[in-house]
Amino acid sequence: MSNKITAGLVVAAGMSSRMKAFKPLMKLGEKTLIEYVVDTLREGGVQEIVVVTGNRAMEIEKQLASRNIHFIRNENYATTSMFQSVKLGLKYLNNRCDEFFFLPGDIPLFKVSSLRAMKKEMCGRKCTVVQPMYNGKHGHPLLFSADCIEYLLLHDGTMGMKGAMESLIGEKVELILPDKGILMDADTQEDYKVLNAYFLNMKIPEEKVCMEILRYFKADEGTIEHCIVVAELATDIAIRLKNKGHTLNIALVRAGALLHDVARRQNNHAECGAEWLRELGYYEIARVVEEHMDLSEEAVKLLDERAVVYLADKLVIENQRVSIEKRFQRAINRFGEDSDAMDAVKIRMRNANEILKTIEEKIGGITYENYIRI
Repeated sequence: MSNKITAGLVVAAGMSSRMKAFKPLMKLGEKTLIEYVVDTLREGGVQEIVVVTGNRAMEIEKQLASRNIHFIRNENYATTSMFQSVKLGLKYLNNRCDEFFFLPGDIPLFKVSSLRAMKKEMCGRKCTVVQPMYNGKHGHPLLFSADCIEYLLLHDGTMGMKGAMESLIGEKVELILPDKGILMDADTQEDYKVLNAYFLNMKIPEEKVCMEILRYFKADEGTIEHCIVVAELATDIAIRLKNKGHTLNIALVRAGALLHDVARRQNNHAECGAEWLRELGYYEIARVVEEHMDLSEEAVKLLDERAVVYLADKLVIENQRVSIEKRFQRAINRFGEDSDAMDAVKIRMRNANEILKTIEEKIGGITYENYIRI
């Protein structure tokens, strides 16, 4: 796969008539939509990026001038369809790549991890097209084998790229990914508001995305149920602490708790789960997950999001809330003759009791037994 030449074909030639503003140059944070598109493609290992322009072509070309992009202009952008712009890009890419991603220039928040997963799927299956999916819906970018280019060029444009895809011969793979960004475009002002809201919070996945991540990594129903119970308890503790003036990110607590056992069936599951989440770009969540088994002294002292999730996990067995003593009794019974293992169990238990004591002091009036029944 590493020897393949992967290209990216981005179409940004349209009039943006439904948006009432020029979509490619609209901002998300410090960058424009089109900059996010090409930067993510580049980070995902795309060597050759082609951007087809038309409307306000010089402005796009100026904005991307430092990024080593090949530009092609559709001079007839006002009177031709989007698929005609696609064809201009395809003609250039023919015999220049082994595979290529395709997407419009107004879908900026797909993940690098999605590109890598699609490339892996293409390599392993020898298919013609890989189409990403989230929550049962098709998204972008699409990944095509370069063998498709000549067939796509023969298409008459009926139903655009969708019609062209349907005419292709060969295996077409629908790849489910935990990436809501593959669905999010900016066709209208309302779309842009939704896109911007997602952008502002995309470092911490919302609950529905967390569930998609658990399923993507094949967590079983028992694990998912356990994570939900831990998340409910962790969220309640965090809210109570925050109401007493303690600084906590409630969304980070909840997402970290929902995903703490994402790799439960793997060896060294805390480290494995953290690595999976880093690959998805969720670095803050990964830090919480990484420490849910062995918590750092820093987290205990700070009583931060890591500590709250750690404690909540130590108050739950499967889907039942229990005391810390009962939670650790199985480990004590299992490792009673193993001094090294018992040392680790004692440290974990001591940390849990210390966190619980600190929380009770901060909140006031909440007893140990109350926590089990929250």
